[in-house]
Amino acid sequence: MNRHAIYHEPAGIYAWAAGPESLAVMLRAGRADIDSVTIAYADRHEHPRNWRFSVMNAVDRDGLYEYWTATISLPTRRFAYYFILMENGREIWYGEGGFAEHVSPDAIWRWNFQYPYLWWDDKDALPYWAQEAIVYEIFPERFYNGDPLNDPPNVRPWGQLPETQSFFGGDLRGIIDKLDHLEWLGVNCLYLTPIFSAPSNHKYDTSDYYKIDPHFGDPQTARELVTQCHQRGIRVVLDAVFNHSGSDFAPFQDVVRTGRDSPYAAWFNIYKYPIVASGAPNYETFSCGIASMPKLMTDQPAVREYLIQAAEYWTRELAVDGWRLDVADEVHPDFWREFRTRIKAINPECLIIGEVMHDAVSFLTGDQFDTVMHYPWQHLCVDFLTKREPQIGLEEFADTLGRLRQAQRSSVTPALWNLFDSHDRMRILTAFSGKRALVKLATAFQFMYPGVPFIYYGDEIGMEGGEDPDCRRCMEWRQSEWDLELLAHYRALIKLRREKSAFSRGNFAQLLADGKRGVYVFVRWDDAGAALCLFNFSDNPVVVAAAEFLAPPNAPEVLSQTCQRGAGALGEVLTGSYQLCFSVDAEGGQASDSAAALGTRSIVIGGSDQSCQIELGPLCSAVFERVF
Repeated sequence: MNRHAIYHEPAGIYAWAAGPESLAVMLRAGRADIDSVTIAYADRHEHPRNWRFSVMNAVDRDGLYEYWTATISLPTRRFAYYFILMENGREIWYGEGGFAEHVSPDAIWRWNFQYPYLWWDDKDALPYWAQEAIVYEIFPERFYNGDPLNDPPNVRPWGQLPETQSFFGGDLRGIIDKLDHLEWLGVNCLYLTPIFSAPSNHKYDTSDYYKIDPHFGDPQTARELVTQCHQRGIRVVLDAVFNHSGSDFAPFQDVVRTGRDSPYAAWFNIYKYPIVASGAPNYETFSCGIASMPKLMTDQPAVREYLIQAAEYWTRELAVDGWRLDVADEVHPDFWREFRTRIKAINPECLIIGEVMHDAVSFLTGDQFDTVMHYPWQHLCVDFLTKREPQIGLEEFADTLGRLRQAQRSSVTPALWNLFDSHDRMRILTAFSGKRALVKLATAFQFMYPGVPFIYYGDEIGMEGGEDPDCRRCMEWRQSEWDLELLAHYRALIKLRREKSAFSRGNFAQLLADGKRGVYVFVRWDDAGAALCLFNFSDNPVVVAAAEFLAPPNAPEVLSQTCQRGAGALGEVLTGSYQLCFSVDAEGGQASDSAAALGTRSIVIGGSDQSCQIELGPLCSAVFERVF
């Protein structure tokens, strides 16, 4: 037993409130290093202690570690606990005091872990709809021009390649006019980049937080957009830019005019007076010296009150369903704590999404964000699929995915926004060098994998675009220019995701990661059914035998002997008859419910016959469904 690999602390991702009386607990151990783990727990004030015991589940692993979890409950909400680790018949206890083969009753109170009191608020829970979201991002200025009367000056012809300061006239009316497309596509969450008054085309340089940009529309149009979305079963998330304002923001202009005597001087970090906005600014900005975006001092009570009041106003006024928070990791944490409390008081189901480019665990402990845009996942997947240098292999890819799945509380992982591209990133088709087969394989993986699928407008019809501003091209509305095959693929993925709850709310277990052949297999399941998902990331056809992922070291029983679905362990979940419900073939290219390219329409796993084989073509994926 590698004791150096074993870790737990009664906080963070290792212990957290999962309900009014329930504590979720995770233990990290060396990969395949421990036979079983049992958690012993009791009321910390109880004398003598009535110890309860719960067998923990080995739910996941990465390249180094295995992760064991359990949820324990006490009506008193006061927890003392320790772990009983079994290795080759030998029992080792692990608590706050370290490792021991036995601890005396007199010493165990100070030796074990303690979670002194479990505080629970319903607003701490993730909004129920968060895991079921299929997000469609729109950059309003480039989606559709529905009202030419509100166009800014010097609008360029629709469809020309964009430059940094180009305007094309897209607006909120244009989005309303095209809601039929979103409904037909099947998405159920619309994320809009900023719509508030700002001089730029992107609107991340806010000049008035209480005004819809006049070139986008007015409050009445914004309300109509949200209302029509809700009527179609589509939720609406707005973009909040609170890390910085625009240089036209009235409080900043007051500081420019009156200097340090301005009542707003403390709202900004001014290095030297008078303010110089041209050339290198003498005040703190977003990024490196972007003069048009002065940084807001969100530790200041007046700044905090102004911005949160604006968010409260629009949450009520428009009945929006969520806020995506720009540059969220550079805003004071106490700002977000107050923001969360006040927004959730208006609408407990309002989803709060942070833009965090790195490990976001410190923001996802229940007091700031509900979820984040999952950039570590995006970086990993794009690097792996495009074979960027330094290249990573499939096994390293799978190991890193395992680490990312456990990098935050398990309740958050299914709600992470898994994106390939956005208004800040090269479009997926361009990043993949125009290889449509690879795009289809990647998006199939995106929709089957734990997390929320994220689509950037136009990806579904095969739009291309390099780095900003090229990734912000005008939406192509000429259907003769659409990639209808790719569009059918997206629609099939969305339909499957919405119909099969296992993909949004189900469990996950990796079954096979074969680096030599490029084969990756996992299973998703819940009480309604199971889905066996197979991916061939190589350029060669492969044959995958069920015995490969049913035998050690990939066997479900090895991964978790007690991972339950009702009365059945994972091995029981897998055993049975499966029918093909989705496939991607690099040759024919189309998503389908048939398997001409695979030569396999139904399979039987387990039982006395272990000879089941599945054929996968190059860059091919297949999903087989079992209904319980």
